[in-house]
Amino acid sequence: MNRIAAVVCLWASVPGAMLSGPGSLLVGEAIAQTGMRFGDAQELCGPSDLFSQTRFFDRPRPMPLRRTPVELAAASLLSTNSFPDGDGPAGVTLTPDGRLALIPEQDSGTLSVIDTWTAVSLAEIAVGEYPQSVAVTPDGRYALTADTYNSTVSVVDLESLTRVKSILVPGVNPYCVVISRDGSRAVVGMINDAQNSGFAVIDLATFELATAFSSAPQGQIGSFYTPETGAEGFFYSEFTLTPDGSTILLLDRLNSAVARYDVATGAFLGSVLLPLWPTAIDVSSDGSFAVISHETGQRRISRVNLLTGVATNYSTPGDISGQVIRLTPDASSALVISGSNLIFIDLASGLVTDSIPLVQPQSFELIGDGSRAFVVGGQAAVIDVNQRVIETTLAGGFAFLAAASHSVENPVAVGLNNRFRESLLVYRVNPSDAFFDLEVQSGPAPESDRPRVLAVSPDGRTAAAVNDVSGNVCIWDLTGVDPARYVGVGNRPLNAAFSPDGAWLVVPSADDFTVSIIDMSPGPSYRTVVATVPVAARPARVVVANDSSKAFVVCVDADVVQVVSLDGSNSAVIGSFAAGQVGQSTYFSYLEFAGMALSPDGSLLAVCDNGGRLLRLFNSTTYQQVASVTVGSSPFRVIFNAAGTRAYVANAGTDNVSVVSVNGASSVRLANVPAGDGPLSMVLDVSERYLYVGAFGTVQPGVAIIDTQTNTQVAFANLGGYRVRDMEYVASCGQLLVASTGEIDDRFFRLRAAGVDTSLIEVLPLSWSPADLVVSSSLNLALMAQPVFDGVDVVQLPLNADLNRDGEIDFQDFLEFFGAFDTSSSVADLDGSGEVDFGDFLTFFGSFDVGCL
Repeated sequence: MNRIAAVVCLWASVPGAMLSGPGSLLVGEAIAQTGMRFGDAQELCGPSDLFSQTRFFDRPRPMPLRRTPVELAAASLLSTNSFPDGDGPAGVTLTPDGRLALIPEQDSGTLSVIDTWTAVSLAEIAVGEYPQSVAVTPDGRYALTADTYNSTVSVVDLESLTRVKSILVPGVNPYCVVISRDGSRAVVGMINDAQNSGFAVIDLATFELATAFSSAPQGQIGSFYTPETGAEGFFYSEFTLTPDGSTILLLDRLNSAVARYDVATGAFLGSVLLPLWPTAIDVSSDGSFAVISHETGQRRISRVNLLTGVATNYSTPGDISGQVIRLTPDASSALVISGSNLIFIDLASGLVTDSIPLVQPQSFELIGDGSRAFVVGGQAAVIDVNQRVIETTLAGGFAFLAAASHSVENPVAVGLNNRFRESLLVYRVNPSDAFFDLEVQSGPAPESDRPRVLAVSPDGRTAAAVNDVSGNVCIWDLTGVDPARYVGVGNRPLNAAFSPDGAWLVVPSADDFTVSIIDMSPGPSYRTVVATVPVAARPARVVVANDSSKAFVVCVDADVVQVVSLDGSNSAVIGSFAAGQVGQSTYFSYLEFAGMALSPDGSLLAVCDNGGRLLRLFNSTTYQQVASVTVGSSPFRVIFNAAGTRAYVANAGTDNVSVVSVNGASSVRLANVPAGDGPLSMVLDVSERYLYVGAFGTVQPGVAIIDTQTNTQVAFANLGGYRVRDMEYVASCGQLLVASTGEIDDRFFRLRAAGVDTSLIEVLPLSWSPADLVVSSSLNLALMAQPVFDGVDVVQLPLNADLNRDGEIDFQDFLEFFGAFDTSSSVADLDGSGEVDFGDFLTFFGSFDVGCL
């Protein structure tokens, strides 16, 4: 990568920024807001938990406008992916023989084809934009995808693995394809404006549009969002065909009914009224009746006689949480997920006759002749439907599976993990011999999925993006000398740190309970894992000792800090100590974990005990606790001043910063200072007179400015409602860099940090909501992790001639430049070309008079 060619700064000043009254910086009314973020301003009607939040809507919603990096900041987005790439799996369907798993990848606009026997990604086939559904013809020859943002249906030949046709449908946002059992027709649901919706019918003999007609409202009926990774997606209206393929049964959520349409003519055949929020449907094999579930608080299912149009409603003991309902082979009972149970409802009496407890069940399919069920969720299992017991609990490690599919010809089933990873798990479900077979990424390797944490080497020339979902690290040379390299670590890496000497990159992997040591010194093992060190449960944060001899790792499930020696292949755990209650929070986007910091001299390790409302100080050599200081609620970040005599702790729960006097066992809290809503990131200016605190909450987001001499808030920079995810301070320029997220779009702010006189310099659009911000001081680059787009937003900061970083540009900088120029030091490589030449000479003198812009 050529830095000058690839990194484009989108300079965009914001007129109208002003100081509004003493101590208050107001920015925002001049910022144009365009587009829509998925899921914003939508009610939370369904259950939510620590890991994945689910929303349900009382009526179908239209699709939001598709936001892409091209619209706002394409030139600044550096993709960390390798191509072809499969991103954002929206579902999974097996071919009839179970050999191929087909995964529509919504973010990359592709169809992933995976061989379930060899775990090989056979193809990544370009279809339309944002495919949401895939259906396979009964002979297994063709697959059809609903390309939501192209208003097309793509036809893929599964023998040649190529797209052979793109069929334009007469509507907007096709979202689902259902193929008749005889393979003669495909029915496509079209959302349009979610009020005037419709169906398109495709003749599968010619792959031509046969007919199209309007329908009751169809569209989004819910969404999911995973805070840690930023993964999100939609749930949609459901429709099915009667077994003979003649009639469409559409769940009309707006009117609480099931509507019927003739497939051949499009004629409306009437509707049957139902309780609120119909969600999932199944039809008896003879087509005489249908069963329908009503999720969340409705607590009921409906049995609809399709001959008489009469509905009978049955109550369930708990909320129905899965979007699947199935009939037993004899049609006597219906199966649904209710809470943590798979329940059986007798359709004659309406009573729950059996309830099978499972681990966070999400979906299920009846397999074989219907006498067994394959259930996925927090754990996969096979259920004996006749005996109504668990036949087999299936292993496979941590895998929160949200979707399932099965072969109609062979004992093969798959589960899709698209909430916390992008992977497919394959199971062999032979009767009395079911087992987990393999796991494979949904796209071709190497993947770079969901980079949520960044690290920059001490010399500022190498960056690492930690990919939470794909379990690897993308390491690249910011000057473009070396190509990017993907280094596999463990499952769910959450953090990374370079050693101060630049020799090691340390990466903890939460779900493998390991720490990977990557060699960053030129040599035969350069940019490879030289040691994988087992540690305690769920390592989430790491800091490296000043002398680069060891790393401190917070393990949140074990509430300990483990000490890992950095000694190449001999690296090992050399110490461990209790750290209180170190946990995590979903309050912040992409989650946040208990923070740590080393004192400037390296003698003390500060750990945020966010469950105990404490800051704990440990001797970094003996690992003994030196002091425990009560702070505010939910402390997640801590920093020291340069002398190590003060520690500042951001308390997300009490919306303040605790100022701690650090003095061994006599350490004490001096003050709690208000710092906006949900304070997180903190930086001190070069004089340490002012502390800048980024607030992420929605009530009072922005930057609180605290006078460290009086321990009071003296100003607040209101950034137009944008919430601060991370900040950095550029000492040489006296500037504050802010990565923020908004309700509609996301912004990068550059502020002149001057206490009560803090002012806005510029604001730039970002491609999406940033997860992390780091700075390469030597190359004047700001880097922001973008998990949703699998990339890094890169902003070129203004060059400056303050080479000795003393805050002034003078004759000393002139001497510094020429001293470095003669030795070809990287300090003088101002244009990042990899060479010290006449271009750097011109760059230096061009910025000498200007300084920091």
